[in-house]
Amino acid sequence: MDPIFIKLAIKTIVGSIVAIVVLRFLFKDSMLFKIVTLWVVSVLLIMANTTLTTAFPDQYKTMFSLPIGIIIVFLLVYPIIGLIRKPFELFLKNLEELNKGNLDISIEEELTNRKDELGRLSQGINLLSQTLKKEKGGEKKSSELMPKPRMK
Repeated sequence: MDPIFIKLAIKTIVGSIVAIVVLRFLFKDSMLFKIVTLWVVSVLLIMANTTLTTAFPDQYKTMFSLPIGIIIVFLLVYPIIGLIRKPFELFLKNLEELNKGNLDISIEEELTNRKDELGRLSQGINLLSQTLKKEKGGEKKSSELMPKPRMK
């Protein structure tokens, strides 16, 4: 086996491990940990792909490495889109319902149990809905207690 493969494997594996440890420390309980980790791994794999193209220009041509690089990026970035897009679309829908006066919103328990920013946001939206329900209920009770005007 060519020594360049061994060096690349070591660099990629060690780089990924170091990146994960450092990012876990920096972004504990944050969705940024997942996002940045996938990005770092994609950069390391693209670096390895490019190094192979440079080291073996006759055997590993750019016409092979470019599509492989694009596939790597797609496979690692696509999960990030799902990680962010679905919860935000749900949050926007629920906030629009609150704005319309519909206080009976529901957020999936899976989202409210998350320990990242999206989990805290979903808990905040649920709390807002409950608080508005209590306030609205309090208005009804107080209006019922008010004396009705007498007609002359």
